[in-house]
This record gives sequence, C-alpha cells and structure tokens, in this order.
Amino acid sequence: MGYPREQRSGQTRGTGILLNSDEDFARLTQAAPAAMHFGDFMLGFPAALENACSALAAGAITTGNLG
Repeated sequence: MGYPREQRSGQTRGTGILLNSDEDFARLTQAAPAAMHFGDFMLGFPAALENACSALAAGAITTGNLG
C-alpha cells in the first residue's frame, strides 16, 4: 500500500493488508462498530495522500496523520 494503486502491480507484495479501492477502505471501516484508524502507509510513502483520502472518505479517524 506504500505505492499508488496504478504502480502496485509491478511491486513486491508485502504481508500486510492490501486495500486497492475506496470500497475496500469503506468495507473495512464498516466491519465493526468502532472508530477505524489507518495509521500505516499514511505518512512518508508515495501513496500517502491517496491512502489518507480513501480512509477519510470511508469514515476513518485519520485526520491526525494528514498533519
């Protein structure tokens, strides 16, 4: 998830969760009645802005990471 979505197909796959669409973020955020926080891959990665925007649109509490 550190790379923008259009660049991921050519990269080595890590062991963590992989969210490839806004719908993936929303599905995970709505899976439990708790406030979701996506901390990893929101700062310092090429896809940081893309990931943070998707998480915020899904209702996550990622606003602190945008700072």
